[in-house]
Amino acid sequence: MRDRATNRWTEFVPEEDDGELYVDRTDPLSDPDIEAVLPAALSIWPKGAAWGSPDGQAIDGDSVYARLTRAVFAPFAEFYRLAFAESNEWFVLQLETSLADWEREYGLPNECARPDQSYQTRFYTLLNKVRSKGTITPQDFCRLAHFAGFRIKIEERFGFRCGFSRCGGEHFLGSAAQEGYWIVHVYDLRKEYFRVGSSRVGRDPLFRIVGIQELICLFEVVEPAAFKAVFRYAEDALPEYQSWPDSWQDAPWGQFDA
Repeated sequence: MRDRATNRWTEFVPEEDDGELYVDRTDPLSDPDIEAVLPAALSIWPKGAAWGSPDGQAIDGDSVYARLTRAVFAPFAEFYRLAFAESNEWFVLQLETSLADWEREYGLPNECARPDQSYQTRFYTLLNKVRSKGTITPQDFCRLAHFAGFRIKIEERFGFRCGFSRCGGEHFLGSAAQEGYWIVHVYDLRKEYFRVGSSRVGRDPLFRIVGIQELICLFEVVEPAAFKAVFRYAEDALPEYQSWPDSWQDAPWGQFDA
């Protein structure tokens, strides 16, 4: 049951062994060795002395038929090897050669992408894009932010209701429209300051928080239509947020929320 005095807080707490889940799909045909499959391949030949198997004996591994069988089955072994490698490209965690194809499928790079991205950055951008599918609840967003490298908590604020809420609690007095906002508290962001001797006047800001734009952009793309995420992470600075509505400056939660 919801607490009568507090708002609802959500965070993602990973398990100790939390990490990428790789499913081992290998089998004898994923990387076949021609010598390992040779006995089975030799069994396709007819039996008899003319075929190198008098009195039902096994065919000699150095015989002409054995060498012929190796030559015939070598392309099939290579085909199975390549087919298994291609099947790995169906899973984003095992990509090796088809990153560009996946990016085209998911519309990447998009406006959130930084210029001159490395392969590793492109890969994790794609991974976050794939994971964002089906992101609906605050728990989903906290988990998505965790895998994108952010530590957040989401606060769902509720209006004061007579007969339910408590005086002195967290429930607000004011417009019911505030319940359409999720307050995203972001922690552990890197801060950069203007430094005499290395920074340049007119180019470098006096103070900025690095990385928040990636999180904002990630949330803007997938957040539910009924809610809007606003970010609280510092009491003395504003983010570099290009699509920030002017009306948010006077929002009831304080002008330093973005």
